Amino acid sequence: MFFTYIGLYVPFFYITDFAINIGIDEDMAFYTLIIMSAASIPRRLLLPYIADKIGNINIMFPSTVFCAVLLLCWVAVRTLAGLLVVLILFGYFSGAA
Repeated sequence: MFFTYIGLYVPFFYITDFAINIGIDEDMAFYTLIIMSAASIPRRLLLPYIADKIGNINIMFPSTVFCAVLLLCWVAVRTLAGLLVVLILFGYFSGAA
């Protein structure tokens, strides 16, 4: 469980540096962290009700797997549009993990 959470929080620390390294201006790089955090809000509000019915592990495991796949996809991102897609999906799925 310890290593799972280390992997989940890596993007929150390095996304702005990565955005600057691929050529995105600093203002938009700052907003990438905000966009990723805001994308997790719907999932954080919705999933406690679903987890009461089907179980916590049944929610956390698929969400963690999707986050791992998205982290592997993050390596191939080189444009702002691709970065935003990965960030929004990662933020959404990390809200449950």
